[in-house]
Amino acid sequence: MTYEVLLVEDHPMNRILIREVLEHRGHRVFEAVDVADALRRLSERPYAIVLLDIQMPGGDGTTVLRHIRATPELSHLCV
Repeated sequence: MTYEVLLVEDHPMNRILIREVLEHRGHRVFEAVDVADALRRLSERPYAIVLLDIQMPGGDGTTVLRHIRATPELSHLCV
């Protein structure tokens, strides 16, 4: 089974490593580098899974998680 995954991570090397592992397993990976980018991407397309960094510039991952859980269209997401 292939999933579309939103990877929210500010550290470039972590993004590369996680993306390569997930793509190797056949998943499609979309990347966000901070809270604002993650919220924008969540509004643009559906994802099956969100991999979320907790500490990022401009906010933290719990802000994104609260947004996901408070938005009916997103509340089903596996985070």
